[in-house]
Amino acid sequence: MPDDIRELGERIDRLRQEKARAIDAQDFDAATETRSAEKDLLRRRLDRIREWSSQVDAVTLAQEFVTLHDRIRRSR
Repeated sequence: MPDDIRELGERIDRLRQEKARAIDAQDFDAATETRSAEKDLLRRRLDRIREWSSQVDAVTLAQEFVTLHDRIRRSR
């Protein structure tokens, strides 16, 4: 998975933690703002995943999985 998609996931995780802290502190305005930012990042990550996956060759990817599986099995 590309680094930018992974980074978006990490930012989403941080926002979720911030949101939980805001809720615990009963700062519901901050929690609402954080949730809004989280939704925006979720949308951006989904768009990016769709863009990236449209460029992935599923047959080649499946072949790579089979090859990797065989190598792991043989190494055991």
